[in-house]
Amino acid sequence: MPAAHRIERSAFRTASARRVHSTNISLSIAKNINNKPLFGCVVSKKIAARATDRNALKRRCREAFRPELAWIGAWSIVVYPKKNALTIPFSEFKHEVKAVLARCF
Repeated sequence: MPAAHRIERSAFRTASARRVHSTNISLSIAKNINNKPLFGCVVSKKIAARATDRNALKRRCREAFRPELAWIGAWSIVVYPKKNALTIPFSEFKHEVKAVLARCF
């Protein structure tokens, strides 16, 4: 994910306007004042106790959302993966990301 599309930690609170849930992820979506999409991913220790698992979930989220940023527009998206998001196949995870984004926009 390019640094230009990453949301800063201080902006996480302002990006909590609307929540959308699915089986493996939750999204927090808000309109931003920039003319580009912003993306962030939060994985708590409650979801994945080991740092390697948390980092793997973050990498998985970034890679699943990277092609979708082209058509999102000026929105801030914060992703909260759920516990079983690490165990499902990546193709299924990408399909779920597309389905959740389709419900949002």
